[in-house]
Amino acid sequence: MVSAQAGLIGGNYTNVTSDIAASIAAGGALHLVNQSRKRRKMDDQRLRLARETHELLRQAHGDAARRLGHVTDTAGPDAGRQP
Repeated sequence: MVSAQAGLIGGNYTNVTSDIAASIAAGGALHLVNQSRKRRKMDDQRLRLARETHELLRQAHGDAARRLGHVTDTAGPDAGRQP
């Protein structure tokens, strides 16, 4: 038979360890969310850079772009694209 004091100490220990585990899990989830946001931002920047580079190449080499069937309108990076 367990004394009341031992039960109280054991219960408190269980509650504390449970709270710590929940805090660790929540922190891990927040870390994953933050990493996902950073990756998304980097991916968006890479895509923007690739589009700008492609547009600059089309502007600089319009004749080659026409031969390949690309639109060479210089109105902007999305010129000639279908919505």
